[in-house]
Amino acid sequence: MGNREQNPKKSHGILCGTKQQITRYAAEQLGTEPQCKVCRVLGISRSTLYYDRKNPQRALDTPEQIRVVQQDLEEHHYSFGRRVTKKNLEKKGFIFSQRKISRIFKLLDYKSKYGRKKCHNVYTSKATEKYIRANIFNNLPEYEQRTENVWSMDFTERKINGKKFYLCAIIGVNTKIVYAHNYSYKLDTRLAIQTVMDAVKRWEKPVMLMTDRGSQFTSKAFYDMIEKLGIVHSMSRPYTSIDNRFIETFWKTMKTEIEARRNYTEEDYRMVVDYFMEYYNKLRPHSSLGYVSPYKASGICA
Repeated sequence: MGNREQNPKKSHGILCGTKQQITRYAAEQLGTEPQCKVCRVLGISRSTLYYDRKNPQRALDTPEQIRVVQQDLEEHHYSFGRRVTKKNLEKKGFIFSQRKISRIFKLLDYKSKYGRKKCHNVYTSKATEKYIRANIFNNLPEYEQRTENVWSMDFTERKINGKKFYLCAIIGVNTKIVYAHNYSYKLDTRLAIQTVMDAVKRWEKPVMLMTDRGSQFTSKAFYDMIEKLGIVHSMSRPYTSIDNRFIETFWKTMKTEIEARRNYTEEDYRMVVDYFMEYYNKLRPHSSLGYVSPYKASGICA
């Protein structure tokens, strides 16, 4: 070929890149070549090449910035996406755009644990119809929904050694504090009653308690306890688990952040859940609370 110039239309590699990539390549790799020849062959303007040579492009993300993002991910057990990570970094004095954080996530080969929210239908027995209550919470004025001391309660389950192991918990609708939680291999009213009693012994009694229409909450024993405590009982509408979305959202959060392992023993599972409840109340930032922990938002010393 000698000194013959190659036709760029028949070339491959860098010539197939964008104008920005071609210009950067020319500025960094072809500095010793005649500028006119380089611009003619690559199809770029001399002013663009001149500017790039005088103003070399800096790396988009420095090692220090990557380290800061990675430290925040480690601090919160690799649970959050770019939105919450951005808020966490701002509290530490680092102002990163969500786009920048997403780019660093890709460099770290990290993906947020969160996916789509799933809701399940709720069924009710006709035998307990007299203990069923309306969805009173939905009929409250918006101001009262946001300010009243209301609790949300439900069960979740996990297989331990081939058996279903149940967890019952109560969370504050507005405070987001987990007030109590208990475990059992039996999904019954006693577990629900014990969890409520544990919560009211330690915390101020709520104005209202929200549950679904499960048999544990529509039993005579649970009804009598609620009446004795003087708490208003609000129940989800049939097939509308979103009515009790506060505890459902909490279950989603907990399962997303702690249940990567599939072979928990009962002791391991209790230990991990107990730790998560403590972490959730005292340290975990919550979006609806201005990205501070439930305890901090309520002025409670951890």
